[in-house]
Amino acid sequence: MVTITKLLRSWFWVYFANFAGSLAVAYLMYLSGLWALDNNLVGASAIKIALGKCGLTFTSALVRGVFCNWLVCLAIWMAWASKDIVGKIFGIFFPITLFVASNFEHSIANMYYISAGILAKANPGAVEASHLGDKLGMLNWHSFLVNNLVPVTIGNILGAAIFVATFYWFSYVRGSHVQAAAAAPAPDATSLREALVRRAFAENCPAFQSCPAVASAEKKLEQPDLVGTGK
Repeated sequence: MVTITKLLRSWFWVYFANFAGSLAVAYLMYLSGLWALDNNLVGASAIKIALGKCGLTFTSALVRGVFCNWLVCLAIWMAWASKDIVGKIFGIFFPITLFVASNFEHSIANMYYISAGILAKANPGAVEASHLGDKLGMLNWHSFLVNNLVPVTIGNILGAAIFVATFYWFSYVRGSHVQAAAAAPAPDATSLREALVRRAFAENCPAFQSCPAVASAEKKLEQPDLVGTGK
């Protein structure tokens, strides 16, 4: 069973492991010199993308985060429902394409994009090619965390938890355990005896028969009220 504690533990490790990986890849890109390609336009593009993301208001970043993870989690659901590789590819392709084309915000993706832009800012050629030298004061680690990562993360959680998980729970899970219990037939004495016998003598396994729980089951078999005598 998934508990709140297990959920938060999983979120913690996944989130910060992604953050560490994103920083590592951004730094490797910085060392690679690839930002100098095409007359520094690659680095200039990284700067422009990062600066645009850090310039969002809190509300705008949060709402874009809601829309983004709504689509991402729908993609995951459709991939999960698919039975083959082609189905999974088609399941994720259209929602992910829509979120990217719509300029929505995803916290994990931004861990790389904004980090890359901040590091690209150290390349004078990329700064000159971006024509944004007078605005680069807004592009820093503080604005990354406060103006983007925090509101986008909150929006991603809301988008997934409310618009996907809660809606699916309300549609398919709510009350299902009550309906299943009502539909299940009540066990009779014969079926109970059969189940206990199968458990106690599972293929004549000595280790299984020596189990205290099995010994208790054997004793229950000897009681008249469990074998349908009516006593």
